Amino acid sequence: MEDGPKVPQPATSALPASGGGGWQGFKDYSPLIGFVVVTAGLYALLIPLNLLTENWRPASFAFLCGGLVGVAEIASRYRDEPIHAIRSPYGLIYITLNGAISVLSLLLIFHYSDMFRAVSGDKLLAAIAAGFGSTAVMRTRLAVLKGPDGKEVSIGPDLVINQLLQIFDQRIDRLRAKKRQATVINNLSLIRKLGSFRTAANYLLASLLAFQNMSATNKTDFGTMIAEYEKLPLPDDIKYLALGFVFLTLVGETQFADVVENAARLQLTSSS
Repeated sequence: MEDGPKVPQPATSALPASGGGGWQGFKDYSPLIGFVVVTAGLYALLIPLNLLTENWRPASFAFLCGGLVGVAEIASRYRDEPIHAIRSPYGLIYITLNGAISVLSLLLIFHYSDMFRAVSGDKLLAAIAAGFGSTAVMRTRLAVLKGPDGKEVSIGPDLVINQLLQIFDQRIDRLRAKKRQATVINNLSLIRKLGSFRTAANYLLASLLAFQNMSATNKTDFGTMIAEYEKLPLPDDIKYLALGFVFLTLVGETQFADVVENAARLQLTSSS
């Protein structure tokens, strides 16, 4: 006696999983380790030791405040899994860079206390000012010039920070793209089982009602994307792939497989 319709399981991905333990884990995070070692070496060479040892507590708090700014920047760029982006090697490098700049700003406040009398007398206030204020200082544009192509080019600390952020952001995006492709391809067979592109999209659109705090704008944008792709003269597999990526951005990796599997189970039950 059969127990009922069987839900097809996601196929095992042929793509290699990102990260890993042992040597592979060390290799993945070697850029972060190298960055920390170089930064620590520069601090040890350029900053008086007593300035660091006497102010390690406010310096730690300033590092935390600056790091939080970096966390917020990265999290705002990757909606599906911001925690994974933050924990990536280049995400942690950017956070560490923000923290290191904040510590440097704090030590400058203490070293040149006569120039920063408003905050140098209170270590907590100085740590907060350095932690959050250093970001504003590093975003300063000393001048804005127009290049031969007519585009504006900023001269100053803002140019350095933007270039570094672009480099780290590109590396994070490539790591996330690899993981996102594996997630969608693993579950593509289940999305096909939902039926036609329109039927599959309707199942996934209806599943968004399970999320209580998802904005109406995100749901509307998802529906708009469905309507646009349905009109395009593309093979169904390309449409299914695009549907999977857009849906993944909305629900995240953790929920993606569960939602798709539940939709497939519901479709099989209704068809039976």
